[in-house]
Amino acid sequence: MCEQHGITITITSAGRVQTSDLRDGTTMETTLSGSSFVLVAPVLVEGPDGEIRYIGSVIDNRIVGQIEGSAGSGTNTTLFSGSFSAVKP
Repeated sequence: MCEQHGITITITSAGRVQTSDLRDGTTMETTLSGSSFVLVAPVLVEGPDGEIRYIGSVIDNRIVGQIEGSAGSGTNTTLFSGSFSAVKP
């Protein structure tokens, strides 16, 4: 399944990265480390829960990143992968 929608990612002057748009209903926050960050969202499923990681880098006036994660186990494992990007308005 592929999804595409608008996002807002805020980076404060103190280096905090915040968004509630990458995963519906989940507000994520982390600290910028150099020009990189990792936002983590839990995934609740039947069986072992998992997480989705949004691994991003700030490059000039843009953010580019990869999505990876998993939830469940064995033949009931769901894998998550993809990419995201944002441009400073």
